[in-house]
Amino acid sequence: MSGTFKILFSLFYTISYFFLAILSTGGGHGNLVVLAPFITWILILIAVGISGKTKNLVVRIFFILLMFLHYIQILIFISPIFSQDFYQEKLTNRQLQPITILIVTLWYLIGQIVIWAMFYKGVKNKQ
Repeated sequence: MSGTFKILFSLFYTISYFFLAILSTGGGHGNLVVLAPFITWILILIAVGISGKTKNLVVRIFFILLMFLHYIQILIFISPIFSQDFYQEKLTNRQLQPITILIVTLWYLIGQIVIWAMFYKGVKNKQ
């Protein structure tokens, strides 16, 4: 994939995810769980940048490591969701809007699929 596509994709994905996440939080008065990926968003941007340089095994491993560190961080950050206190506080106060969380989550997953597809295409083209 071209460098221009990667830059444009990264900018569009980052900005659109950020705005969707902010909208889903009710302007900061609701659930901030959807903002968890931004803690290590730089890892995603680095991974996108190196996704085309997958000829080197070290770069491939580094890409996978960056992505999994990002995913682990999200799991650590959202783990309080599974506590009873979180459900009582957020769901009973109706601050958690399931449809907005679903939209943001789907957008995040679509972006992740594109990133992994770029990585796969880079690996496939180098072989």
